[in-house]
Amino acid sequence: RARMPELCAESVAAWAVSQYPQRSYPAVVFGPGCGPLAYLAAALGAPFLPHSFPLSIAPPGRVDADPARAAVWSRELASEVLPPEPGIELKHVVDTPPQGSRLRVVLSELPGAYFQALCERLDSGGAVVIVDCRLRWPTIQLGDRHGVQLAGPGAGSEAAARVERALVAGWRAQAARLGDGPRSAPPTPVLGPEAQWGIDEGMADMLRAVATSLGAPVVTIQVREPYDLAALVAECIARWYWRAGSQPRALLGEFDSQPFPRWSERSRTVPLAPPELSARAGQAFSRLSHLTRWHALGAIARDGEQLDAWIQAAPGAARAPGWVRGPDLEARRAFCRDRFPPLPRLCPHALVADVKAAGSLASARVEERAPLLPTTRPAS
Repeated sequence: RARMPELCAESVAAWAVSQYPQRSYPAVVFGPGCGPLAYLAAALGAPFLPHSFPLSIAPPGRVDADPARAAVWSRELASEVLPPEPGIELKHVVDTPPQGSRLRVVLSELPGAYFQALCERLDSGGAVVIVDCRLRWPTIQLGDRHGVQLAGPGAGSEAAARVERALVAGWRAQAARLGDGPRSAPPTPVLGPEAQWGIDEGMADMLRAVATSLGAPVVTIQVREPYDLAALVAECIARWYWRAGSQPRALLGEFDSQPFPRWSERSRTVPLAPPELSARAGQAFSRLSHLTRWHALGAIARDGEQLDAWIQAAPGAARAPGWVRGPDLEARRAFCRDRFPPLPRLCPHALVADVKAAGSLASARVEERAPLLPTTRPAS
């Protein structure tokens, strides 16, 4: 195959920054690339700058079916695409079929484009919001900036153990063929930040240092698991509506890979956008249902299994008035037909209060650094 071009942290970061108009903002949000944070950043009227990005390179089918061969393939790929300078890492999430492999580019240092965005686009007194999932997942380091993660949170710890056994068996079989003996045994997995959800500590420290030098307040939100973030953002958005005097009219299960925050706001729907559904989805639904009376429930997904799981997690969803479910744009338009006027943006000070109020729901913790955050923000 043709040699892959090198990855460039600056190019990736510059692309993310270029998605937003060149003007000042009341906040800048940093965190994992996921639907919930897209909704939260939109509520704040802030750009959302992820610390990791999916890489659309798939191993050959025969390689993807074997975790050991997939790991060797990604090690060869890393030698091609990782540049000599630090600042960017390659993480390969390896799983057994049918899930297969996923590659992610992780920023381990603050790119110049992100630094420039903070300096030029953050309002005076604007906040730097850092969202971090503290979940740690077993990873085998195959290089200074290349790691193989054993499955992912959605698959569970049993899948991670299954992948580890497959890797060990594959390495030992290769060692037997080459006559290397135990020298080819894979390194022991260590717990580290999850490929998509956990921010690199060095990156977070650099963000805080830059914010301090600019005199900008820093809000750090930490959650234990990916699903906690979905539940936390759903409650924060519901409380944002209530403060603005607008009753949330629907709870929308968002499973589409492409979130639409503005549509959700204009239709006054509260998005619950989890990475996967589990028994805890029912707990979040019960909490949110207790806080308000839903006029409707909906789900947008491309996968019929996700829709069925949502119905099971949300008791009575299939019988609720206005229930809409579907995989396409027309279903979304049908659900979001009503339009409400734009709301004043959620201010960082209110966000801190909302996270504290919802902390018991999502096992969330929030830290706020001086100077004190303003209590109001003008409407955008």
